[in-house]
Amino acid sequence: MCSKKTSTLFKSLFPVLIPLLSMAQFTKEEKVQGYSATNELTTFIFDPGVYMVDEPSKVVVTGSFSGWSSDMNDSQRILKKSDNGLWLLQVTNKEYAAIPPSAEFKFRINTGKWLDPPKESS
Repeated sequence: MCSKKTSTLFKSLFPVLIPLLSMAQFTKEEKVQGYSATNELTTFIFDPGVYMVDEPSKVVVTGSFSGWSSDMNDSQRILKKSDNGLWLLQVTNKEYAAIPPSAEFKFRINTGKWLDPPKESS
């Protein structure tokens, strides 16, 4: 469980959405790992093709930084579908204050199905 201080910090920093985010280009590695971290921002990236799932109706991120919350309606953790088909959520993460580099996370889709990280093909 995360501390109350961490939870408060997480809620105050999550999310910062930028309209141009949907035009961003992400590498295959970033899509597979599920995030990109640049310029004091962390962007969660959900690509249905990487997980080999049908197009979801909702995508939520949860992890050690949110106490593994199972709330599928927390607007601060819901990814938005972009024009390029990726689901994205951008978080201000200056000096990794909200989400440390070692933070574990998973995506949940639709009504709450947990998705395991994709396996690398050889």
